[in-house]
Amino acid sequence: MARRPDPRQASFADLLDLTLVPAPILSPLEALVEAGIIRSIHEPGFGGLIRDKDAPFHPRSVAFPVAYTQPWFATEPGLYLNTPACADLPFVMRVEAATGLRAVWHPNARNGQWHHAVDLATDEGWRSLAGSMGHTDRGYVECAVGLHLTWGDLSLANARALLAAVGSVEGDSKAEWDSITPSPCGGISCSPRGAWWAVHGLEKGWYRPKKGFTYERLTPAGWARIGRTPPAAQEKRPRKAA
Repeated sequence: MARRPDPRQASFADLLDLTLVPAPILSPLEALVEAGIIRSIHEPGFGGLIRDKDAPFHPRSVAFPVAYTQPWFATEPGLYLNTPACADLPFVMRVEAATGLRAVWHPNARNGQWHHAVDLATDEGWRSLAGSMGHTDRGYVECAVGLHLTWGDLSLANARALLAAVGSVEGDSKAEWDSITPSPCGGISCSPRGAWWAVHGLEKGWYRPKKGFTYERLTPAGWARIGRTPPAAQEKRPRKAA
C-alpha cells in the first residue's frame, strides 16, 4: 500500500503550487449569486430580467432595470438595460461590478419604456412620470394616457397636465374618431393609439370610462358621432321553472 504523504514534509514549492491555483471562473449568473444579488441562477424572470428587491414593483422599468439575456438581435448573452436611464441606477452598477459586464441599451428592446409609461400614467403616478422621461418617450406616454382615461384611473385635468408636461401637441382627433370600430358592447379602449382622441371624447361625452366592474363604452352621443346605431339590448331569457 502506498504511503500517504505527510503534509508536514511538504516542500515550499508544493505550498506555492497550492496558493497559485486559479479560482474557478464563474458565469455571470453565478457571479450574481456569489454577490448576493440573486438567490439562484434560475431566479431571473422572463427575458432574463433581474429584480431590484429594494425598489417598488411599479414601475416595472425600475423594478427590473437590467436583464442578462441573449435577444434575437445578439450573437451572445449580455446585460441589457430596461430603459436608457437605468444605466445610472446604483443597482445596475452593482450588477455590472459583479459580472464584469457593461449593461447596454438597445433600441430593439423597448418594453421597459412602455412599462414605465403605462405603470405611471395614473392620478397617483403622473407627476413621477412627467419627471422621469429618461425612462420612456412621449409616444408611449400619449398611448398610456389614452388607455388610463378610458380605464377611469386618470382624470381629465391630470391627463392634460401630463400631456402638457411632456410636450404633446394637441390635435383635433377627428381622424381617430372617424376610424373607431367599437366592440358589440361599445368598448373602445384598444381602438386608436394616442391620447387626444380619449381626451376629446371624454370632454364631449362620447364615452363613459370604466367604473368598477363596468368597462368603458360609447354613449348614445358617441354612437351618433361615429354614425352607427347602438346594438339593441339583449332580452333577458325567462327562467326555467323549477
